[in-house]
Amino acid sequence: MPSELFSAFRYPTPPLGEGAEAVDRAGLKAQLADIEGHITVGMAVDRLHLVAQWHDGGHIMWDPVAEVPLAG
Repeated sequence: MPSELFSAFRYPTPPLGEGAEAVDRAGLKAQLADIEGHITVGMAVDRLHLVAQWHDGGHIMWDPVAEVPLAG
Protein backbone atom coordinates (compact mmCIF):
# COMPACT_ATOMS: atom_id res chain seq x y z
CA MET A 1 0.00 0.00 0.00
CA PRO A 2 1.49 3.39 -0.93
CA SER A 3 2.17 5.84 1.84
CA GLU A 4 -0.77 8.24 2.02
CA LEU A 5 0.90 10.38 4.67
CA PHE A 6 3.62 11.61 2.33
CA SER A 7 1.94 11.12 -1.04
CA ALA A 8 1.47 14.86 -1.59
CA PHE A 9 5.04 15.83 -0.67
CA ARG A 10 7.30 17.04 -3.45
CA TYR A 11 11.03 16.81 -3.20
CA PRO A 12 12.48 20.25 -3.99
CA THR A 13 16.08 19.17 -4.50
CA PRO A 14 17.68 21.42 -7.12
CA PRO A 15 17.81 21.02 -10.03
CA LEU A 16 14.80 18.67 -9.93
CA GLY A 17 12.39 20.74 -7.86
CA GLU A 18 10.10 23.54 -8.86
CA GLY A 19 11.80 26.92 -8.71
CA ALA A 20 15.27 25.42 -8.91
CA GLU A 21 16.22 28.05 -11.45
CA ALA A 22 15.81 30.66 -8.68
CA VAL A 23 18.42 29.01 -6.42
CA ASP A 24 21.52 31.14 -5.84
CA ARG A 25 23.98 28.23 -5.79
CA ALA A 26 27.03 30.35 -4.88
CA GLY A 27 25.15 32.12 -2.08
CA LEU A 28 23.78 28.86 -0.70
CA LYS A 29 27.21 27.24 -0.80
CA ALA A 30 28.72 30.22 1.03
CA GLN A 31 26.05 30.13 3.75
CA LEU A 32 26.54 26.40 4.30
CA ALA A 33 30.32 26.84 4.45
CA ASP A 34 29.91 29.49 7.16
CA ILE A 35 28.23 27.06 9.58
CA GLU A 36 30.70 26.40 12.38
CA GLY A 37 31.06 23.22 14.39
CA HIS A 38 29.32 19.92 14.03
CA ILE A 39 25.58 19.60 14.28
CA THR A 40 24.58 16.38 16.05
CA VAL A 41 21.06 15.15 16.64
CA GLY A 42 20.26 12.19 18.88
CA MET A 43 17.06 10.17 18.72
CA ALA A 44 15.65 6.93 20.03
CA VAL A 45 14.74 4.34 17.40
CA ASP A 46 12.54 1.39 18.30
CA ARG A 47 12.02 -0.18 14.89
CA LEU A 48 13.47 -0.33 11.41
CA HIS A 49 11.33 -0.19 8.27
CA LEU A 50 12.36 -1.56 4.88
CA VAL A 51 10.50 0.05 1.98
CA ALA A 52 10.45 -0.28 -1.80
CA GLN A 53 10.96 3.31 -2.98
CA TRP A 54 10.50 4.92 -6.40
CA HIS A 55 9.72 8.31 -7.89
CA ASP A 56 7.92 9.64 -10.93
CA GLY A 57 9.97 12.81 -11.35
CA GLY A 58 7.68 14.78 -9.04
CA HIS A 59 6.84 12.61 -6.07
CA ILE A 60 8.72 10.09 -3.96
CA MET A 61 6.58 7.03 -3.17
CA TRP A 62 7.15 3.79 -1.32
CA ASP A 63 5.49 0.58 -0.24
CA PRO A 64 6.27 -1.04 3.13
CA VAL A 65 8.20 -4.31 2.75
CA ALA A 66 9.19 -5.26 6.32
CA GLU A 67 9.33 -3.93 9.87
CA VAL A 68 11.98 -5.03 12.37
CA PRO A 69 11.51 -4.17 16.07
CA LEU A 70 14.77 -3.20 17.79
CA ALA A 71 15.68 -4.17 21.33
CA GLY A 72 15.93 -1.21 23.60
